Amino acid sequence: TWSLAVEEQFYVVFPLFLAVIWRMGRRQAATVIVVAALVSLLLSEVAVRIAPDANFYLAPFRAWELMAGSLCAFYTGRWGVRSSGVLSLFGMALVVVSMLLFTESTPSPSLLTVIPVAGSALLLICATRETLVGQFLASRVLVGIGLISYSAYLWHQPVFAFARVSTTQPPGSLSMVILSALSIILAYLTWRFVETPFRKTGPARLLGRKSILIAAAIGSCAFVVLGIAADRYVSPYIAMSR
Repeated sequence: TWSLAVEEQFYVVFPLFLAVIWRMGRRQAATVIVVAALVSLLLSEVAVRIAPDANFYLAPFRAWELMAGSLCAFYTGRWGVRSSGVLSLFGMALVVVSMLLFTESTPSPSLLTVIPVAGSALLLICATRETLVGQFLASRVLVGIGLISYSAYLWHQPVFAFARVSTTQPPGSLSMVILSALSIILAYLTWRFVETPFRKTGPARLLGRKSILIAAAIGSCAFVVLGIAADRYVSPYIAMSR
């Protein structure tokens, strides 16, 4: 949930920030965002050495990554998407290299994190359907994975977490493949029977606005009760077992 929290904080704060600086003009607003992103990156590079946990989990140190996407929006809004086979291929290379070479010991976020972020930015700006990379990313398989990716993101965490706590040994390679496949299957089912109906019909029409509010209130209260109960009755036993 922490990554979703960072996103939501950005979605709440950044529009307010943008509303204030927009009065300065488009170019000046973009300059302010560049400066803010650089400050966030600098804070991240310092914090990764003295407070790595805070650096990883808290929004001020991750804001520059999200602002990179905002700057891509500024760029494409002003000049449009610039098709470039070379730059899109370079962007893909940066992302793949990061996936292959970055490990748990790689300080993140830090200046090294600029590599995958810059690669992602190049893909957003330059990878059109006219480029080889754009055609690859637009393939039906990858687009299908993209459609269910958010559901997969939500599903994989509990699937992997329950698998890890259910045994004293970490899951092996085969188990991880099976768990990944299970996450994708569950993601497809969620996308097909939850996301798609909500998008096409709208949650208010599908369930009724009142039903949605009641269900959300009941669900929120249930999670609060579960959290309090777990903290009071389960946490002591976990601490004793350690």
